[in-house]
Amino acid sequence: MSGFLKSVRVLRAARPLVSSRLTLQSVQQFHTRIIVPTSTVVCKKLPSLQQIRYMSAEPTGINEIRDRVMGLLKLYDKIDPEKITEGCHFMKDLGLDSLDHVEIIMAVENEFGYHIGDADAEKLLTPQEIIDYLADKYDLCE
Repeated sequence: MSGFLKSVRVLRAARPLVSSRLTLQSVQQFHTRIIVPTSTVVCKKLPSLQQIRYMSAEPTGINEIRDRVMGLLKLYDKIDPEKITEGCHFMKDLGLDSLDHVEIIMAVENEFGYHIGDADAEKLLTPQEIIDYLADKYDLCE
């Protein structure tokens, strides 16, 4: 039995809670919003896909920044994880283009919850420069 038909059956049983006049259209309109006081879920709306972050946005030390930035870069599909070091240049050493650079900056912004301005983003061409920039912005030192 489909989830919608199961919702109709449960809601008809709960008619006194909803209203005295329950039509198919009203069930279609409210089947995701009506809560029936039972132990079963009538209809559950799936949450939108969101990035799940397991660390806080504010780093506690420069080593945490380094680990998170390098982890992001190693997971980026156009970078060979064995080639990446803190001093490698994104374009010269790794062969990335400007669009890849923008995607890396956006991934760092999402990870740390901090907006990096365009003028600053153009200057961040190595992982070490990104680490130093974030350490400066969060006022952290070694």
